[in-house]
Amino acid sequence: KLKFKKKGFELHHWSYNNEHLEDVIELSIKDHKKLHSFVVIDPEKRMYRTINGALLNTREKHFDYWLSVKDLE
Repeated sequence: KLKFKKKGFELHHWSYNNEHLEDVIELSIKDHKKLHSFVVIDPEKRMYRTINGALLNTREKHFDYWLSVKDLE
């Protein structure tokens, strides 16, 4: 079972496929909430898409996307 490592942080699943369930990104609660405003879950792929529809099918793509939107208001 996954556990939070630090107070004030949450674990974000970049994918809900079984092989990725324990591969998570640790974000502050504020950043986690913000990231979710920029992604949409694709229920068939069990992964997120950008708000423009691009599939974030690797951890690296997901994290790079987060870096590109995190400073946007």
